[in-house]
Order: sequence, then C-alpha cells, then structure tokens
Amino acid sequence: MFSAIAILSAIIGDLSSAQARKKPDVVVAQMCRRLKIEPEITVHDLHPDFYSTTFARSFAAQRCVPVIVVQHHHAHIVAVYAEHRITEPVLGLGADMTPWGGELLCVDGADFRRIGHLAPLALPGYWV
Repeated sequence: MFSAIAILSAIIGDLSSAQARKKPDVVVAQMCRRLKIEPEITVHDLHPDFYSTTFARSFAAQRCVPVIVVQHHHAHIVAVYAEHRITEPVLGLGADMTPWGGELLCVDGADFRRIGHLAPLALPGYWV
C-alpha cells in the first residue's frame, strides 16, 4: 500500500503531563488500525530525556523495528523541506548533546552541518 513514505500523526502537543502521555499510544494505535499498517521503523528525537524518545524506543523494542535518532532542530528543518518539496540546501537556525544558545545549520536533505552557534548556555545540571 505504502512505499518509501513517512506517515505522520496529527500534532499531539506537550507531553509533560501524565494525561498527555497517554496520547501517543492512542494515536499510533488508531493510525495503524485505520491505515492497516505496522510501522517498519521508528524515528525519535536525539534528546534522551524527552518522553517522546522513551515512547519511541519502547514502541520499537516491542515490535523489533529499527530506530533512527534525529537531532531536534534538524527534524524541524527537514519537515519544512518535505512540506514544501524543497530540494536545494538551506540554512536553518546542535548535535553534540550540549545545550546551545542557538545554532546555524546548513541543511541538504538528510545531511546537515553545524556552521555556527551562539555561546553555550550555562544551565543547571550541564557542564559548559
């Protein structure tokens, strides 16, 4: 039925509350049932502390499907690429697991290169 495409859910929103964390299970189950599909791969954010990352890893482990990890801001840019069918490189506003004050990425589809950033932010719990 589908070949080499990504199927995205509706926006689920903030997952900071216990109530909101029930949504991904429901949304994914509904999508699979309605589209008569079983996901073959799972993609999640690079940040290890996001609930969406925990959910995606658990989902993939239960189904024995591979996982792709995507840097957060790169994911935003690539989503715009797909939505607007952009094929040429673009600049977007990191990937070394440290909090950044801002970032400048040169994006070419699935590839990106960090070409600039503001000074790292000093945040509680992080070494800068």
